[in-house]
Amino acid sequence: MPSLSTFLTQYALQAPQLLIWLVGIALAIVWWQRAPKIALVTCGAGGTAISVGLPSMLIDNGQSATQVGTASALRSLLHTALWAAVLFAIFSGRTGGISKVAISL
Repeated sequence: MPSLSTFLTQYALQAPQLLIWLVGIALAIVWWQRAPKIALVTCGAGGTAISVGLPSMLIDNGQSATQVGTASALRSLLHTALWAAVLFAIFSGRTGGISKVAISL
């Protein structure tokens, strides 16, 4: 079991990524009324991404190469699914056509 200082150090190293997911969740909550489905997907992806950080910090403590490799592959698949959810949230519900902003450029 890692010490508290090791745990906090590993979280500090992941702080930029965690901060981005927290900002995404906060923005989704703020805009919930405007786009509830997209906000729900964003909150789910962000919350899951944050929780994925916990196992990644605990893996390195005395695990075999096979265990670490398997956990890394599972994390990679999960991160792929999370980014797919983010892309879905970004582009779902968009109407076709070019926006007025793009036309004016």
